Amino acid sequence: MRDKAVTDTLDSKKPSVEVNEKKDPSGEQKKGIGSKIFWGLIVCAFGVFLYTANEGQDNMFEDMAEMFGNAKGKATALFKASPVANAENIIRSNLKDPNSFKRQKSVLIWTGQKKTGEPAHIVLLDYTAQNSFGGAVRGCHVVSFYETASDKVKWNPNSGVQKLQRSTCQATLSDMQKSELSRLMRGANGFTAN
Repeated sequence: MRDKAVTDTLDSKKPSVEVNEKKDPSGEQKKGIGSKIFWGLIVCAFGVFLYTANEGQDNMFEDMAEMFGNAKGKATALFKASPVANAENIIRSNLKDPNSFKRQKSVLIWTGQKKTGEPAHIVLLDYTAQNSFGGAVRGCHVVSFYETASDKVKWNPNSGVQKLQRSTCQATLSDMQKSELSRLMRGANGFTAN
């Protein structure tokens, strides 16, 4: 057994460690500097994200205006153009990189009107564009749309743009093939026959 005097002497030589906890006047324990740094870093990272995400916004309307031939920010008459140009703009609006669009071939299949009397068009487009990975892809679509009284172009999101086999775009369509294609697209989009 140890002697009591030896034990007291050993205990007195132990370093004393004080835990200094800071408390608010409300009695709650304050958090250390580590959490402040953590939240500061989170706020900084969020700020950097917003800055980089907003970098291209200033030129967005100028790019759209240049693409569609309008003044800055005038999105009301984006599609006031020829039927082929309107069809191209509709396809561009669905591309990841609209500026990469290059028309290979276009055929105005049909021009007439919607059942409500608005001018309507059906255009066959063969084009190339870039996909999300930067690779070139070839597209073949038939685009059906109509013009409103306020010079806007509208199309049915379900049947207005239909993908076709590339062989259809590469072939020279006969009048009978154009007639059949226009009949199918007119029926699906509510257009009347000539």
